[in-house]
Amino acid sequence: MLFIGSGLIINWAFHFLNSYLWVTNPNLPILQIMDFRPFLIGSGFIFACVIIYKNLKQPAVKFVSERAETQPTLIEIEAGFQILEKIKSYMQDKKPYLDPNFNLSELAISVGYKPHIVSKVLNKCQKQNFHNFINEYRVNECQQMLASTAYLEKNITQIMFMSGFNTKSVFNTMFKKMSGKTPRAYRQAFLQQSYKSPEPTMSSSSKM
Repeated sequence: MLFIGSGLIINWAFHFLNSYLWVTNPNLPILQIMDFRPFLIGSGFIFACVIIYKNLKQPAVKFVSERAETQPTLIEIEAGFQILEKIKSYMQDKKPYLDPNFNLSELAISVGYKPHIVSKVLNKCQKQNFHNFINEYRVNECQQMLASTAYLEKNITQIMFMSGFNTKSVFNTMFKKMSGKTPRAYRQAFLQQSYKSPEPTMSSSSKM
């Protein structure tokens, strides 16, 4: 850029000088002997050739795709899975998802990382965003309650709140997505299986 700028300034200076002399001193002897205009045209042509030559001599620029630049290294992947294991251990031990107001910032503070790091780990290593990750734990908690005789007296709405959900639409959508059944159908299937009477067997004495 410095070379190009210098060349343009010099060419412009000669052009200005030539025009100024012809206007102010047209009878100047040097103007009668030599015309600067061919010189300006020739210098401009040579200048253009030099620029083209220098560009051709430049080494080829190797373009690296944005995807290649953002590919994580093996160390970053291993660190990500270590963070993910720490997150999962905290989720299983403390069950913070039972709080319907639990958010990404609180999870990040609890595991000792910044929110954007936790979010990136969940997206890259778990293939989930924060909300789906938390709701999966809530659905699993709800399934355990629906499949337990200890919660038979609780209706589905009560179990929904106990598992950390506070919106029926989100609860029903996530439950159906992750279990393949509605909460009611899931509980009915469990009850049918639990109360299904075993087939009678003949004792050895009766066979005699």
